[in-house]
Amino acid sequence: GTGGAAGFNIYRAQVIAGTPVPFTFVGRTPTNNPNQFTDTGLTPATSYIFQARALNTPGQENPAGRNSSQITTQADSNPPTISNVRMDGLAPQSGDVIGNKPLITATITDDVAVDPATISISIGGQTFTTATTPAVTFTATNGATSVQVATAIPDGTYTLTVTARDTAGNPATFTTTLLRVQATGGPLANPPYNYKNPFNPNLNT
Repeated sequence: GTGGAAGFNIYRAQVIAGTPVPFTFVGRTPTNNPNQFTDTGLTPATSYIFQARALNTPGQENPAGRNSSQITTQADSNPPTISNVRMDGLAPQSGDVIGNKPLITATITDDVAVDPATISISIGGQTFTTATTPAVTFTATNGATSVQVATAIPDGTYTLTVTARDTAGNPATFTTTLLRVQATGGPLANPPYNYKNPFNPNLNT
């Protein structure tokens, strides 16, 4: 029970190399449930010491009413999410025809954090990262990811692959199948008909 306390101030200290750093205030228990407190923003696989400091009725801390407990958070096992993959603004489908210098965009998010250095976008023998030229751009706040292909991809059929890892090393992969690249983009041209031109028999229509 609360032992007569009106609530508790909660303090947290991260344990680094076996030694806790100084405590910082993280919040106060709710008045309707003074025995419970939820903390967020903790780092996976990290040890913390929490200290609850009892409050008297005026809301002042009681120096004698302190209780500490150490916990270790679980390791991050959730991979990033790769979604909203687009080529020149369109979601790629098997058999699509695309231009040879497409703008490739995606959204890459994670429940903890994406490691930007691990983002890779590959198509037509070209691989782009945050360290290449052109470089993949990545915005951590919303996961917006993009690269503008600068060197023309040769005509042919390819797959588009987007990969990334989070800061815990969990991998994620997105792959399309059989994208047709041609210099002009758009739908494939129809083959010419071999009928004789009635106005000029030396030409086909």
